[in-house]
Amino acid sequence: MNRSYKILFTLTSALFLSVSAHAMTNMENGQAYIGAKAGQFFIDQDGFDDATAYGGYLGYNSAENVGVEAEYLQTSSEDIKIKTTNSLSSKGEFDMDAIGLYGTYRYHFPSMQGLYVKGKLGLVRVGLNVEVQSVYAGVTPNSPNVIRTFNEKEHDFGVGGGAGLGYEVMPNLSIEGEYSYLDEDVQMASLGAHFKF
Repeated sequence: MNRSYKILFTLTSALFLSVSAHAMTNMENGQAYIGAKAGQFFIDQDGFDDATAYGGYLGYNSAENVGVEAEYLQTSSEDIKIKTTNSLSSKGEFDMDAIGLYGTYRYHFPSMQGLYVKGKLGLVRVGLNVEVQSVYAGVTPNSPNVIRTFNEKEHDFGVGGGAGLGYEVMPNLSIEGEYSYLDEDVQMASLGAHFKF
């Protein structure tokens, strides 16, 4: 982790803690909510297809529209395009997940009832699970082919955020379209809905 990234990480952490403290001190005037979303992970890695993603989130929004939000996302299993070299054939699959904890802010347009913009900034852990299976020719012409399977899991932890547009369909139901930055190689466009209680 380079110095500039450490500074950004520290500032984001401080901002998140400040927003969280503000939201918690105004709990009696705010509202909790729970929701679900679905969308697309855009993955900037050679050989990796974009993946369908889905998940859930819950949060708390204070009367001043400052809040906190926790989110979990999971992708479908998608193919990896592999260039074969020594093997007869290779095929691979991957899936991803993301866990985020954000400070949020919503701005409601005074002249357009129910419409608002939302911004969020916080900490995100992105996980990647890869499985590759390769078939190699046998040592001798009469020996069977050799199948080898490679598995790898990795996690990256860093700063994430997003911005979106929401609409309050009813006093206790809202829909939101959002674009999120999860990692330098992963972004997401999503559509979701949440219930307030």
